[in-house]
Amino acid sequence: MILKESIISNWGHALLSIAKKENKIETYSQQASVIIEILKEKQGLNQILSTPNIDFDKKMKIIDEIFVKFDFEPYIVNAIRILVRQKSFIYCRAIFKKLRKNLHEEQHILFGTIWSTIELNPEQIKKIEKKISLKLQQNVVLINKLDPKLIGGIQVIVKGNTFDGSIRGKLQAIKTSSLSNRE
Repeated sequence: MILKESIISNWGHALLSIAKKENKIETYSQQASVIIEILKEKQGLNQILSTPNIDFDKKMKIIDEIFVKFDFEPYIVNAIRILVRQKSFIYCRAIFKKLRKNLHEEQHILFGTIWSTIELNPEQIKKIEKKISLKLQQNVVLINKLDPKLIGGIQVIVKGNTFDGSIRGKLQAIKTSSLSNRE
């Protein structure tokens, strides 16, 4: 487990160094986010690029068709190729998540999660990001994840801070308050 975390961290920092050297922090950030989403949505791609018995040249052709064709940065494409060559592609999504986190830190952006029972639209997320950014006095970027246990409302977690506007959170607060009033 420590080795895996070390590999992910080393790759994330190496790609960050390249992004800084190339003066393309924003580009790398955008492309890292796209790769993360592609690998999340296209499980078949993960399997193809991770499976050892699939022809290496076919894998390289797939990488070219997906990433080169759509003008991803050459260093990013080469990183993906190296991960495939080293039979370490299973770490690819985690590496690009680490890279995105590093890039956000470099840009002084806090990265957080907004939990909801239904998927929020981009306008709703932007509105919440703006409120949390003002509260924390730092630029905040939120990723929406679903949690049906919230019952309703939202919960935002940013760098150890929890902003709970969920029904579950309100019920828990009422329970805590009533229990403390009993004493």
